[in-house]
Amino acid sequence: MGFWGHFIFARSERPLLEVPVFDGLGQDQLAEVHTLWPRPGGWQTLQLDTDSWGENQLPALVECTGAPACTAWIYDSDMAHVYADTT
Repeated sequence: MGFWGHFIFARSERPLLEVPVFDGLGQDQLAEVHTLWPRPGGWQTLQLDTDSWGENQLPALVECTGAPACTAWIYDSDMAHVYADTT
């Protein structure tokens, strides 16, 4: 069985998990979050091994960071539903 979960790509001057959008994640959910692949220009990637975050929260993430962002819901490592938003 492959990976099921989310990748979140966003640009922020602070660590993404410090953005208020993620304040609603419980301790169990935070334990399943992995920070991956920092990129130049402040781009960051989070991997969430749960379905507790989704495209509905993306506009709030964009508003908090003032930068474009996207999320990819991965289905069994075979397919991704990608949603993006910008300011």
